[in-house]
Amino acid sequence: MRKYALLCCALAVIMITVPLISVRYMRVEGGGENISSESDLPRDTIDVMMSNTGSVKTLKMREYIIGSLSGEMSASYHKEALKAQAVACYTFALYVASREEKRPEGADISDDSTVYQSYIDEDARKKKWGDDFEKNEKIMSEAVDEVFGQYLEYDGKPAMAAYHAMCSGKTESAANVWGKSVSYLKSTVSSGDKLAPNYETCQKVSADEFKRILFKKGLKYGDYPTDASKWIGDIERYDSGVVKYVDICGKKISGTDMRSLFSLKSADFDISFADGGFTFTCRGNGHFVGMSQYGADYMARQGSSYDEILNHYYPGTVLKKL
Repeated sequence: MRKYALLCCALAVIMITVPLISVRYMRVEGGGENISSESDLPRDTIDVMMSNTGSVKTLKMREYIIGSLSGEMSASYHKEALKAQAVACYTFALYVASREEKRPEGADISDDSTVYQSYIDEDARKKKWGDDFEKNEKIMSEAVDEVFGQYLEYDGKPAMAAYHAMCSGKTESAANVWGKSVSYLKSTVSSGDKLAPNYETCQKVSADEFKRILFKKGLKYGDYPTDASKWIGDIERYDSGVVKYVDICGKKISGTDMRSLFSLKSADFDISFADGGFTFTCRGNGHFVGMSQYGADYMARQGSSYDEILNHYYPGTVLKKL
């Protein structure tokens, strides 16, 4: 929705009141793992590690997907987008559960959304939605029930269904963001994202804080010219707009690293200097890999079905049902 070797355990993934929530960093990657056979994949129940307590709960699969969908996407989204997200949530859970070395110890998956994906139980949903609980619970339950058991497969295995809140008009490939090529996670047009509320956000940081943060990347205080307006050099971008590298005092730092260091909404950003500080102007929200949640909603409102949405963002995968 957007969870890394986890792929880069950047299959990092990702959430906002756009109104949606995205998986920030889905940190799970494929390649060389011990893959469970289809018969071993969780069907009726799933063991979920609760990150706040470290305990493991065995949940009905339907409840897990409803809770994950509710944590990852707003009930105000179009039903076809919700169905696409439900399939993505289930697929990602199967992806993690099918790889022994990627699972948290003693569980199939965790509710830690900074690494895996969100899950909120019924009590948390009641608190989140308040008076709208019954209405929203019905919306989420119906979306899940219409696609229950469906997942995306690639090369005979559950796909890594990364997702994010919104891109800046074009998603980015896993290769460019996480350094590992995944054939169905490539750059694709997502034009509706530019219409999203909070599509563009600004974040300010003082010059002193800027230096302190970049000290972690090996830039010493003596490396900076006195004139802070000269600290930022050329910015190199991918076609999607995502920053590949930014030159800071002669040192190239990747856009992904800048996003992480400064807790930016995305790696598609501009940097300006004024009044003793720097302003990051970011477009989109999330890592830009896989399905854009806002883009899915836009496609649905233009008449696309959930399977058409999934085929657009995960080309080459096959929709199957356990």
